[in-house]
Amino acid sequence: MSLGASSAQAQRSSGDPIRGNTDTRVRLDQKLDTPIPLDLEFKDENGKSVRLAQYFGKKPVVLALIFYRCTGSCTEILNGLTKTFKKGEIVPGNGFEAVIVSIAPKETPEHAMERKQECLQKLEKPQAAAGWHFLTGEKSSIDRLADAIGYHYVYDEERDTFNHPAGIIVLTPTGKTSQYFYGFNYQPKDLRASLETAKVNKIGSMVEPIFFGCMVFDPLTGKYTLDVIRSLQVFGSATLLIVVFSVAYMSYRYRRTALGRPGVKDDPGMWTAS
Repeated sequence: MSLGASSAQAQRSSGDPIRGNTDTRVRLDQKLDTPIPLDLEFKDENGKSVRLAQYFGKKPVVLALIFYRCTGSCTEILNGLTKTFKKGEIVPGNGFEAVIVSIAPKETPEHAMERKQECLQKLEKPQAAAGWHFLTGEKSSIDRLADAIGYHYVYDEERDTFNHPAGIIVLTPTGKTSQYFYGFNYQPKDLRASLETAKVNKIGSMVEPIFFGCMVFDPLTGKYTLDVIRSLQVFGSATLLIVVFSVAYMSYRYRRTALGRPGVKDDPGMWTAS
């Protein structure tokens, strides 16, 4: 299994499994204590022109970059946030703002509103509507924001989709990056602690992006899937070690038992295959 997996791995393009994709250009770098450009203009889900600055100043902000037409990883990011807000009693607007920004310039406020309504329906907390914002904007604004937070994505023109990392960022009220969360699952206690840190304009610590140890991004489906090859390498190698150890141990036990019998001598030749 291990040898077969290694061979198959060599035949496909190498990538960065820790960050969860097969394209090394796609990643989420941790640029802690970095200010984002608050002067950037977008449109909210109602079609109103807004500036990022209006979501900052008094509260920390949970930021996520996705694209609304994505039915794979982007949906999982929003589902992860919704579950965290629901289970952890962490409600957008109550002590923090949540801002979702589309990385697709072609998307419209209608796309944003559709996603917002889906999330609010799952959350079952109508009061969150005032604190959970879904934005769309021009490519220049999107790219400036993405560059500031270390969010690197690639547009696939042939399929009209995006290869992008998965995660969220917590920012201070002054608009500085304070904490990064990778993947789709965000523990309520961890997010709450991060918001408390950011609230007083403090910066969190670097985290190890290990969530996607066996995940890869499939641009054909727009989803993150289990990296079977890497899994086979890991489990195949472990299985091989267990088998070798077990055989060696059994041979050792058998030899000791055999030597303890009358008339049996320690003959090295008895352990050699004919």
